[in-house]
Amino acid sequence: MKKICFVTKSDTFDQLISDFRRANIDAHKRDLKDSFTQFDVLIVDLNYPLEHAYTLLDRLNNDYHFSETLIIAAVTSKDQIAKVRSLALGCSDYISPKISFRDLYKKIQELENPEKNLLKKDFKNLKTKMSFDGSLTHISENGCLVRSKVSLDRDQDHLKMKSKLTKDLHLSNEVQFSISRSNPVTKKSYVTEIHFQNLKEDDHDRIRQMIKEWSIS
Repeated sequence: MKKICFVTKSDTFDQLISDFRRANIDAHKRDLKDSFTQFDVLIVDLNYPLEHAYTLLDRLNNDYHFSETLIIAAVTSKDQIAKVRSLALGCSDYISPKISFRDLYKKIQELENPEKNLLKKDFKNLKTKMSFDGSLTHISENGCLVRSKVSLDRDQDHLKMKSKLTKDLHLSNEVQFSISRSNPVTKKSYVTEIHFQNLKEDDHDRIRQMIKEWSIS
């Protein structure tokens, strides 16, 4: 992580900001109306009037400039509706405002390196198969990894990828997919990170069920 921003008016996160700076990580505090394009990680405090926070998340979710920005909602553990809605509005995950520096640092590392944390599975003998130029090798609620014969172009391959993944994963048409990067694993094989955005609750339920089924199959 290069630059992290806490979008909040509260003093709750001041200690975390200090901890990140002591760890030589550039951490800042901004308000809802500020610019965030220079940051790699956004921690959005939902302790604002909720509609204001949701408006910001919706704007970020629909702005291409933030397609690779890691966005995490800070929400109280009892507010289940806010948790679900923050995920639906494009957040990669949510945290408690009382989270420790160590746990938040670990959480960000996990979200930035999905290949180390996604469920790995051989899909050759499963009923659900990926027909999109290769095979699905990992999946989580935040995204998936696709193995392909060529490096995927985020612009040229986006529509084809969206059509195939929506169909093969049985997700709603509202789901958005963003290609993060294609990494070569052999001379003729690439693994591409794909992030889910704008997931509906039914989509989350579907993915959770798939992960459960595949992990015990």
